[in-house]
Amino acid sequence: MAIVAVPIALAEGFTLRPPLHVVDDNKIEQPVVVYVDPRGAEPGVDLVRVKPGGAVPGDADLVILPGSKATIADMAALRAAGFDIDIAAHLRRGGRVLGLCGGYQMLGRTIADPDGHEGAPGTTEGLGLLDVATVLSGDKRLTQARGTTPDGAPFAGYEMHMGASDGSDRARPFARLADGAPEGAVSPDGRVMGTYIHGLFADDRQRTAWLERLGAGASAISYDALVEHTLDRLAAIESSVISRRMPGSHAEQVYILREHIDFVRKKLTGDPTPPVHVHRSSAS
Repeated sequence: MAIVAVPIALAEGFTLRPPLHVVDDNKIEQPVVVYVDPRGAEPGVDLVRVKPGGAVPGDADLVILPGSKATIADMAALRAAGFDIDIAAHLRRGGRVLGLCGGYQMLGRTIADPDGHEGAPGTTEGLGLLDVATVLSGDKRLTQARGTTPDGAPFAGYEMHMGASDGSDRARPFARLADGAPEGAVSPDGRVMGTYIHGLFADDRQRTAWLERLGAGASAISYDALVEHTLDRLAAIESSVISRRMPGSHAEQVYILREHIDFVRKKLTGDPTPPVHVHRSSAS
């Protein structure tokens, strides 16, 4: 089974590429790569990240549009790369599309920014694959979210977005939150879905539901165990750095490495707050 992530911005999966790994007091190797993505970790899944200049593979089962910190600019970038054409062709072949947060906003008819939060005030056309319209605002919604998708599969994740989306496809919600409120939207044929929920694929129950829905069988991994293993690896890398006295010429690299470790640690633990900036003098 092939899942395609169109990288309009930072996806839910991520790669840590810090500039160094301390092997001993005098030797440095490059690079350290810590990669955790519950979608790509599944043995039955071929996760493909399509970059500008590439194309969505014709055998893709699901195309994911991940979140965005600048939805309007990324909408323009998506079109400039020709991904709008690829996504339309994918749907004609019977594929499915899932938009997460900013990706959900892009799937709709329009994205309005009347107060200029992302630049000059105005309205941008979306992909028009969901009958919803989004209005951006200065109020950021940040909250934990639990609920179930229409097939009864539970999930636990979080919302972190600016703006709201509404329209007729909201009558077919992507999910129901724990308080019964509808969340997200689904197209009439059920093949285009949008949601503001982050962390869906990190939930073993929800990931299993998606895999079974796409014909790949149940999940073969425990994401929590994978996270614990990766956190241990990060701690070992960080310990190997701070336990050694490094030449002053490496101080900048060590500083960047520890910032990256903090970033990935927060992503893995579901902490949406910005990474802590490590003081440069602590790396020397």
